[in-house]
Amino acid sequence: MAQLRLFGDREPIGVLVVDDDPKVGDIVRRRLRRAQKVNYRVSSVDNAAAMTTVLATGGIDVVLLGVRAENLLGLDRLRRLRMEPTAPAVVVLHHGGEFEGALDAVVTGAQDVLPLSEATSARLDRVIRSAIARKRSEAEILASAMRDPVTGLGSRAWLLQALEVAVDHAATCADGWQVAVLFCDLDRFKIVNDTLGHAKGDELLRFVADRLRRVVRSDDPVARFGGDEFVILLEGHHIEGLAHRIALRALAALSEPFVLDGHEVAVYTSIGLAMHHAGESAVELLEHADVALYRAKRRGRNRVVAFDDELREWSDHQQGLAESLIDDLRGGRLTMQQSTLWDLPARRRVGKVVWPEWGELSSTEALVDVAARNGLGPDLGRWLVETAIADVAGAATEQVTDPPDGSFVAAQRLVVSVPRGVVSQQAFVEWVATVLARHGVEPTQLVIAIDELELADADLVRPVLAGLDELGIGVALSGFGSGSGSLKLFGSDLVDEVHLSADLIDGMSEDLPRRAVVESLVRIADAIGQRVVAVEPSTLEDVDVLAAIGCHGVVTDLDLDASRAAGSAAAADVDDFGPTGPLALR
Repeated sequence: MAQLRLFGDREPIGVLVVDDDPKVGDIVRRRLRRAQKVNYRVSSVDNAAAMTTVLATGGIDVVLLGVRAENLLGLDRLRRLRMEPTAPAVVVLHHGGEFEGALDAVVTGAQDVLPLSEATSARLDRVIRSAIARKRSEAEILASAMRDPVTGLGSRAWLLQALEVAVDHAATCADGWQVAVLFCDLDRFKIVNDTLGHAKGDELLRFVADRLRRVVRSDDPVARFGGDEFVILLEGHHIEGLAHRIALRALAALSEPFVLDGHEVAVYTSIGLAMHHAGESAVELLEHADVALYRAKRRGRNRVVAFDDELREWSDHQQGLAESLIDDLRGGRLTMQQSTLWDLPARRRVGKVVWPEWGELSSTEALVDVAARNGLGPDLGRWLVETAIADVAGAATEQVTDPPDGSFVAAQRLVVSVPRGVVSQQAFVEWVATVLARHGVEPTQLVIAIDELELADADLVRPVLAGLDELGIGVALSGFGSGSGSLKLFGSDLVDEVHLSADLIDGMSEDLPRRAVVESLVRIADAIGQRVVAVEPSTLEDVDVLAAIGCHGVVTDLDLDASRAAGSAAAADVDDFGPTGPLALR
């Protein structure tokens, strides 16, 4: 259609020839005069700087770019011309012997390439009109790609381009011109999406977009960066104070409940704010805002955090840790820690739970966090799974009977608590099957434990968990009670057992309400055929209470043999508040 419209255009087509040989412009001018269907207005320059000046005046529909001039112009500028919907089309003219460079230009940003020796009047006319039509078609596609289809805001691609332009512009401005980025992430959006459905989730995103538009100035770019993430770009003289005020206004606007289907829905937000500094790239500015957003979430969410020198130091340290982690993963310098898995009714060791440890960090949580933030979660998870399976295989060759000292037997269960992002990979099932076969370990011995956030993305992990189930590998929900503690996840058909966090069970031998909650969870699990395992009880008294209320297993290095004698007394105490008590579930 765009090409058909060109045939009907009566306005002259503006052509700019850019070549360091002035004769090329004369040749093009003479040949285009012979065009029968289209009028051309031809001008020429001999360098890229002059071309920029001419383009700024407008009226140019196509640039005929000599390949030597293209080398002066640079491929980066060609990319930008292609990304600018209002920029002219570009046709590369090469003089012979430079065809590879001309092709590079086409791949990078030009619409076509034409040997000067073949630029007859008819072909030159046809190539120019085709290039303009292609440019118009690309502009329409680009306009669509630059707009988020759900919210109508700018898209991620549009935001990245606008950010680069803003940072480049700041470098040419006088002192006092500032660029700021507000990186916003909705809290609890996932719960709304899962509860009310994706259609209502999209409606909520549109409401959020409307509120964000209202808190910024009329020309401030707002984009949906992806999922439930939004970015606001601010520019101006001495706007740091304004950036903070807009961030607080956005926080307040999104704290007000939204109404969906007559129901009030609360979704708060966390905001990271970063100001551009001289020498920083657009990517670095966005990364700084993302670091500030991460700190806002870690500090309790629903708040604004600005990127400052302290965060810069922390971010540099995190980057160093990530680089060291990559090296140590490749070099096999991580270690695997383990704790005993007990069958609680029998007070018998039946396996172990393993997790990774790294000498650079004081906790597994910190290690997993560094890995997840740097896309290393799958690498860490695979290292842990294979190391654990190999360890079990090695132990099996030495143990063929159940020794009297209660040490592990050959058929021990192996629970591997994997970092987030591992089971969302479709190739994980086949990979695990290969590792098990290579080490001669039965799939039924292995349990893969995942956390609440991973399980909450059911659409993504369901096919993988179903594949694990077909192999006979168990799936556990880990850390229940340390996060949102959703009963929907507790009762998920995707898991075989639930691991209660130490935070939930700690002190339950003396805390009757806590004991009642845990007992209720055990009864729910019994009703739906799930196992409940309590992780790291702090005292033998807590273990005895867990046994009395029917918990199926515990993960602990406590000597449970020492608690047998106390078990009957604890059971008597629990019976007073147990199945016949006020909180019993029937």
